[in-house]
Amino acid sequence: MKYDFLKADITSIVSLPSEFIDKYMLKANGDYIKVYLFMLRNADRLINPEIIADALELTIKDVERAIAYWCKIGILIEREENIAKLGKEDDFEEILLTKNLPSKEELEEARRILNAANEIYKRRQINKEADESTQEGESESDITKNESEALEEIQTEERVEEKEEPKPEPPKPEPPKLPDRSLVDLTKLRSDEDFQELVFCVQTYTEKIFTPTDTEKLAYLYDVIGMSKDLLEYIAEISVQKGKKNISYIEKIALSLHEKGITTVEEAKEDNVKFYNENRAVLKAFGIYDRVLAPVESRFVKKWFDEYCFSPEIVVEAISRTVLNTSSQSFTYADGILTRWYKENVRTLADIKALDEKHGEKVKSTNRPAGGASTSKFNNFEQRNDNIDSDMQDKFMNELNKL
Repeated sequence: MKYDFLKADITSIVSLPSEFIDKYMLKANGDYIKVYLFMLRNADRLINPEIIADALELTIKDVERAIAYWCKIGILIEREENIAKLGKEDDFEEILLTKNLPSKEELEEARRILNAANEIYKRRQINKEADESTQEGESESDITKNESEALEEIQTEERVEEKEEPKPEPPKPEPPKLPDRSLVDLTKLRSDEDFQELVFCVQTYTEKIFTPTDTEKLAYLYDVIGMSKDLLEYIAEISVQKGKKNISYIEKIALSLHEKGITTVEEAKEDNVKFYNENRAVLKAFGIYDRVLAPVESRFVKKWFDEYCFSPEIVVEAISRTVLNTSSQSFTYADGILTRWYKENVRTLADIKALDEKHGEKVKSTNRPAGGASTSKFNNFEQRNDNIDSDMQDKFMNELNKL
């Protein structure tokens, strides 16, 4: 039987060698064939497994297995810089295979950021030339203003204004503002061997192949925040040990360490040991052995140690008083005690003892009457007078002798 084929636009025809049908197609899985044909159709485009999976309604794992299969067979040849060749010899075209390729929106955002950066540079040059032609004492406020406007356009929170005089540090400095996430440059990081190794290590720890969003979060910590590869690997390792394999949890821990000013693995280890010892001391003092701290309880603990800067001995003393007074595991009651001590500038157990003595004296002075005599009913009762008249005493003794 003979069939007629649907006529198609000859400008969009994909050439499929007969050798593929005769030799390879019969042994291949149907999804593998779909992946191969799609890659052949898009041989002149930049595609990645995520794009293929979305177009063919397959999982990324299925696409990666298909690519690995064709590479193993030998008709898809993986080369340096992720350049792969479909087919053998000169029969097939080359295709660029990339992971985590930025989307069209990301490329547009990157282009907008680049244009804004170029605008900043141009304005600096113009203002620099104008400044050279004016008096030496001319203010640079206009330059700063122009730069700030340009930075606001690209949604960054950095400021380029130079501080004229250093300001005194506040007693409780606010955590540093985080840079804008739009500054992530995945294209640049593709050639960064340390970052590629970091991605591989974290994927190994979490047993998960990163999505573009996951890679962007890790790139933000590494390239924009400026955290080292070793530190991020350590954070990922600790997170997995706690049973947390989500990149969002790793990011949360990393940003928390960044707010504390921790930049090395050694500092992170010390902070981890400190956190463990503090939580263990609180759990033991409350008599909690069958669970970990709830989030609301952890916030109390963080407040006592990080904000109030109390030692474990001070916190344990407050918890002991809480248990004795309430016979319960009341974090609220303990927080009331510690807040009062914080306001009284308590720093040692000796300070607590002195505060207790001061409170005791205050209670005594409050209960003591102004005239020096007590006003209770017991003390107002007329006491017996032991100075009995001698005649009465003799008479009383005679009566006893007659008995």
